Amino acid sequence: MIRSLAKPAAVGAVALLVLAGCGQAERNDGNDGAAGGASTPAPSATVDAKCATETLEATETGVTADTITIQVSADTGAPAAPGLATGSVDAVKAWAKSVNAAGGLACRQIEVKAYDSKMDPTESRNAMISSCENAFASVGDTMLAAADASPLAECKDAAGKVTGQPQLQTLGLYATQYCNDTSYYLFGPSGDPCPASDGKRELTGSTAISDYLEDATGGETHGSFVLSVDSVATVATSVAAFQVMADDGMAIDQMIGVKSPDTSAQYTPRAASLKAKKSEFVFWGAPFPGLIQMRQEAAAQGVDSVKHWVCTSCYDPAFVEAAGAVGTGTVVPVPHLPFEEAAANPAMKEFTDSVDTHNLFAALSWADGMLFADAVNAVVDQHGVNGLTRANLIAALDAVKDFDADGMIGKVTPSAKEAGVCSAFVELGKDGTWKRAFPAAEGEFHCGDLESVTIDPATAFKG
Repeated sequence: MIRSLAKPAAVGAVALLVLAGCGQAERNDGNDGAAGGASTPAPSATVDAKCATETLEATETGVTADTITIQVSADTGAPAAPGLATGSVDAVKAWAKSVNAAGGLACRQIEVKAYDSKMDPTESRNAMISSCENAFASVGDTMLAAADASPLAECKDAAGKVTGQPQLQTLGLYATQYCNDTSYYLFGPSGDPCPASDGKRELTGSTAISDYLEDATGGETHGSFVLSVDSVATVATSVAAFQVMADDGMAIDQMIGVKSPDTSAQYTPRAASLKAKKSEFVFWGAPFPGLIQMRQEAAAQGVDSVKHWVCTSCYDPAFVEAAGAVGTGTVVPVPHLPFEEAAANPAMKEFTDSVDTHNLFAALSWADGMLFADAVNAVVDQHGVNGLTRANLIAALDAVKDFDADGMIGKVTPSAKEAGVCSAFVELGKDGTWKRAFPAAEGEFHCGDLESVTIDPATAFKG
């Protein structure tokens, strides 16, 4: 049941489970000082001519004759996870610096405001209000507790009309947020339907991970599925993905719900259950510290049936450092090219050269900047350099199809409100470095199918 292998020009971004636990650690890939290709092209000769001949105007909230102000809202100061989304802020600021050095957008320089949403629903709502009042658009947002998008939907433009606040966010957990008409995602939503609903419903998920396991095991297999129960949103997301994998031949031995504060003692019976059920794989959809504890306990108890440890949150320098030898063999699906392959893609090369924080949130926030640039350039092409309004930007974003950030991510339609289906899989070697595991060829993603299941996640979760 192995599905298509597609080059970046023909694939989409994966959206399997929340990658909770992405740290703010820096990754060093030996690229310091190397020249990278430009991810955002310099203004065209036509735009340059307009900049020289037209009188620039203040056209919208956040747009003056000289500047375009954007806001990045991110969970950087959450007490439970300090620095969680610092990479998003770093990436947006670095992207803006690169764009400004190349001449800016619409004959204007980009100014970046940052708002700490603290992984708190109230602060996330306040961040949206701040962006509505002060910025042209939100770009690169990473707010994991944003459950209410009404400040975006009800945002008025400079003329006092309710047009909505354009928001380019890395990922979305709550359907009440990502179903907002003016929110756009590169890392597809959870698979919940729009409009948001509860109870038994049709959810979608990608088969990409089960395709990898089928390739790695040679056929049907069975294993244990672990999810974070820190948030009710991740339960719905995870259970749907688990059921899609089970329908694809990856039998569920058990579901295990874990919380971030869980101690090593709580992992002792969990590791014992792996041994009792002879699980052949563990699919980990929770913060990575728990996986380290599980693997340590499994090693201590002599669990030898598990051949494949798949973790959604472990492609992070902090995991490599904390796990040590016990992390060897961990496989991670990522929705962007591996950082280790930066030399093969100019957009990824510029990102790794420009941003110190190399993790999922940073990479997708940089790509959000590229999406914003494409949309602004489309507005200028159609309406001129004084055509920057939120309504025009929203129309331009709605028209974007098959965006791939110059091959840095797989193709995605940001307005589609669908779970993504593609990823590249990397495996941690004994030497502490990540190497491509699947598909084999550098620069390629594997695209699964988007399949649906009809369940009530609250009752389908058996952990």
